[in-house]
Amino acid sequence: MRRYPSEYVVEHVRLTAQPYDGPTVNSDYPLFAAQLDFGDVLMYSSDYPHSHYDSADDGIPAPLRASLGERLMRETARSFYRLDD
Repeated sequence: MRRYPSEYVVEHVRLTAQPYDGPTVNSDYPLFAAQLDFGDVLMYSSDYPHSHYDSADDGIPAPLRASLGERLMRETARSFYRLDD
């Protein structure tokens, strides 16, 4: 291999999680997000028409929405699928 396996994953793989199954303690989010490089790999998914949470705001935990909201909801998918404005 000419590169680390993680570099191939970041280039070619995107993940979604619905329902969200990450840490439940807010102080864990920064470490969890940094370890998985959420900004480049994780995209929002709704699992529509199923509802695994009480409201749409619960689909992405608040700490992730605050730090990565725009990337999770829009920018990562636009970049990965090469979508124009």
